[in-house]
Amino acid sequence: SAGDAVIAQFDLPKSAAAVTEFRGRPPADGFRLHDVIVSVDGKSYRDRYELEEALTEKVPGAPVSFDVLRRGKRVTVTATPVECK
Repeated sequence: SAGDAVIAQFDLPKSAAAVTEFRGRPPADGFRLHDVIVSVDGKSYRDRYELEEALTEKVPGAPVSFDVLRRGKRVTVTATPVECK
């Protein structure tokens, strides 16, 4: 996938997940294309599948903190998940 290519290009851990597209409109919460999520609420995961599973367990409407690599710098993005319809 495109995310796997970004992660391999920068020799990032397999637990990282790259933002490669937005469904609908881009979120106002601060994510940018090619951000690489390395932890969620301070917790790292074994692989991106475990990370994705953890995200599905987050409560819609409750803010979530993401540690992200953006252009070689680590930044924190807070986003509020919404329920998928």
